[in-house]
Amino acid sequence: MSIETLLLLVGLALMLARLIGYALEKIKQPAVIGEILAGILVGPFVIGKIFDLEYLSPETEALGKLGIILLLFLSGIEIGVDEIKSASKKGLITTCFDASFAFLFGFIVGHILGYSTIVSIAIGNILVATSVGITVRTLMEMNALHSKVGEMILTVAVLDDVFGIIILSITLGHGSPELLLLKVFLFFLIFLAILFLASRIKNIKINIPNFVLTSSLSFLLIFSALAKMLGLAAIT
Repeated sequence: MSIETLLLLVGLALMLARLIGYALEKIKQPAVIGEILAGILVGPFVIGKIFDLEYLSPETEALGKLGIILLLFLSGIEIGVDEIKSASKKGLITTCFDASFAFLFGFIVGHILGYSTIVSIAIGNILVATSVGITVRTLMEMNALHSKVGEMILTVAVLDDVFGIIILSITLGHGSPELLLLKVFLFFLIFLAILFLASRIKNIKINIPNFVLTSSLSFLLIFSALAKMLGLAAIT
C-alpha cells in the first residue's frame, strides 16, 4: 500500500469514526462502536474489497499497534495505582471464575466440534482474552473509568489477559513454555525495577520543558519494543 493511499484511508476512517460515533452518542450508545464500524467500512471487507487494496502491510500494522498502545497509555495515565489495588482482591477472585469458565467452555465446545486438544485449548484461550483497549475506551465514554464498577471491570480485563498469556505460553510454547513464562517474568521484573527507580527520583526538579510528557512517551515506546523483543505483544 502506498503512503498516499494509507493517509487517505486514515483520514477517511477518522472522519467516519467521528460522524458515526456522534450519531451513536445521540441514541445513548458508546462512540467506540462507531469507531469499530468505521474501521470495518474502511477496512479490507468493504472499501478494500471494492478497490482491491492490500491491507496487510508493515505500515498499516505498525499504525494500528501504535494507536492501541497510545490508547492504553492514555488510560494508564488516568488510573491511579491505588484505584487498581482497591479492586485487585475482588478482581482476582472474579477472574478465577470468569477465565476458568470461559476457557472450559471453549475447550469443551472445541472437543464437541471434533477439534484436537491443542486447537480446543486455543479456542478456550480466545474466549479468555479481553480487549482491554475497547474496555477502556467504553468506560471512558461512559465516564465510569474511576467508578468502583469501572475499576473492577478494568482489573478483571487486565488479569484475564495475564491468564491468557500463561495459557498461550503453555499451548504455543513449542516444547518450552517455561522459556516464555520466564520472558514474561523478566519483562515485569524490569518494569517494576524502572518503576521503583522512578518513584525514588520523582521529587528531583528537572528544568526541561515538557520533560514528563517526553520521558513518559519514551518509556512507553521502549517498553513496547522490549515486550516485542521478548516474544510478547507490544501492548503488554
